[in-house]
Amino acid sequence: MKTVKKERELTEVMAAVQETVADTSMVRLSGVVGSSESDDECIESTLVTKEDKLKEIFEKADDLRMKTISNVVGILNPIQAVHFLIAAAGLQLRLHEWGNKKDKTGAMVISMKN
Repeated sequence: MKTVKKERELTEVMAAVQETVADTSMVRLSGVVGSSESDDECIESTLVTKEDKLKEIFEKADDLRMKTISNVVGILNPIQAVHFLIAAAGLQLRLHEWGNKKDKTGAMVISMKN
């Protein structure tokens, strides 16, 4: 239940950050061409703040995942823990491979449209 509660909290924070994508500072940036140094500084300062918030959320999510894995491994016997970690690593590798394939497919579709 603790994990689910923390996951919900992170989801709410992420939703709030995503809403800032359309806030007034971003709307103002949409009209900035970036032709001057002050425009570039304005863009950079606005985006850095949003990037920092996203990094913080991702770090908290990673921490929650590690705590969850640690708690699961803590209740398993050693053999079960090994099997669980092997399966989790295999899943991670397959998801990574799938993402790479999707990226390559997406890149080909974009290049075909051009």
